[in-house]
Amino acid sequence: MALILPANKILHETLERVAREIPGLDKQSIRTHISIAKFSSDCTGSYEAHFARFGLSQGRFAVLMVLINAGGPMTPANLADAVSVKRATMTGLVDVLKKGGWVETRRNPDDGRSLVIQLTSKGIARIKDLMPDHLDRMSRSLASLTDQEQQDFITLMHKISARVATLSQ
Repeated sequence: MALILPANKILHETLERVAREIPGLDKQSIRTHISIAKFSSDCTGSYEAHFARFGLSQGRFAVLMVLINAGGPMTPANLADAVSVKRATMTGLVDVLKKGGWVETRRNPDDGRSLVIQLTSKGIARIKDLMPDHLDRMSRSLASLTDQEQQDFITLMHKISARVATLSQ
């Protein structure tokens, strides 16, 4: 039996009660999902707090990273696809980055009806300033795991990801 910490006592008791009501319930899978959800929430909160110090969010950071690696301007649609967000979401991200002076928009030279987005010198400087600290924090967050444990974790996440869509079907 797994160690039950006081913070998990109510959850454990609830799961035990539900398991009595639903025969065949896979309690370990439920515990694992709850742990994954908590881990995801903790990571998201930590990322958001970290990026907020730089006036960014995860989404804005992703846009800046794609743009700096693109080597040139991108259309909003291509940028939305690269960041895996809806086009309307991209409009909001770009608006905030534009107000901050990190990106600029101009007419698309290939299609005057649309825009392209590119980093400003301020945006490039912000990313270059942020990256060493960001990458160091990422490395330190996994310092307690060996390289093999990290690889095993990645492998397990890929296995889960292959089936996670069943949650929304």
